Amino acid sequence: MEEIKVIPNKELDLIFPMLVILNEGVDEGKIQERLDKIKTFDNYFCIGIYCDDILAGCCGVWELHKIYAGPHLEVDNVCVLPEFRGRSLGEKMMEWVADFAEKNGFNSIELNAYIVNERGVAFWEKVGAIKKGYHMVKFCQGDGWVL
Repeated sequence: MEEIKVIPNKELDLIFPMLVILNEGVDEGKIQERLDKIKTFDNYFCIGIYCDDILAGCCGVWELHKIYAGPHLEVDNVCVLPEFRGRSLGEKMMEWVADFAEKNGFNSIELNAYIVNERGVAFWEKVGAIKKGYHMVKFCQGDGWVL
């Protein structure tokens, strides 16, 4: 049996293994530090999809309001554990997010996908997302900005 529900902030450490999978190459201590900070934000929640009471996937959701978009949701860190893939769990989470957006007056759902993540881009197109722009990044690494 599958169930989608909001993961309480105090239980967000449950998604840590999925965050490690999604953020390959990022120090696990940094991932935990960032997750701990996210737990304090009022405009963030995370849903989980459970299969027989096992957390099989997650999706972070940011409630945002920008001039160009008005009230909208941004999804991030969408992951389904490898042993649960191929069961349309990602699509089911995106349907849940779309229903939530519609019921709560949000104008759109946004996301970022890495250019090299062809599988991820294909997933987003499958669930109805369109390529609308570029996500540009500039990093500061303590002693200055790097590209």
